[in-house]
Amino acid sequence: EVGGRCVAVGCYRHVPAPRRSSLQGFTELLLLAVETEYERQGNGRAIVAVILRDSWRAGSARLLVVSTGHAFWKKPSLQLSELGSPTDIEQPVFAPWSAGISIVGREVSESAADELDAICRAAAAPRRGRAGRPGGGAGRSEG
Repeated sequence: EVGGRCVAVGCYRHVPAPRRSSLQGFTELLLLAVETEYERQGNGRAIVAVILRDSWRAGSARLLVVSTGHAFWKKPSLQLSELGSPTDIEQPVFAPWSAGISIVGREVSESAADELDAICRAAAAPRRGRAGRPGGGAGRSEG
């Protein structure tokens, strides 16, 4: 939220560990969207930080992202690893289609959320970009 206006949103679900199974609960991030004029300002990472913290509180062991391969998911600050296709992993993820979809993920912890929060605060600090406005020039979709 910026000035009372929603500029970024994430759609995710917590999947509890199945009873009588060795699988752990996880959180699945299905969609991340940021308004174009607010891209490249840390808003996408801020949403991921909120989801990481919420995942930790819900008892999830891992955050999984259904990715189309967008460069946003390769940001080092997110610390996501390529896990393969939806059929390569043990967790039953929701994949609306299979062509071009991969799963990236990371372990969930309170410290992971704290680290990403700090990066987001630094990214949100006012700065001048290429176009002479805060945040830089035209951004790109973050997922």
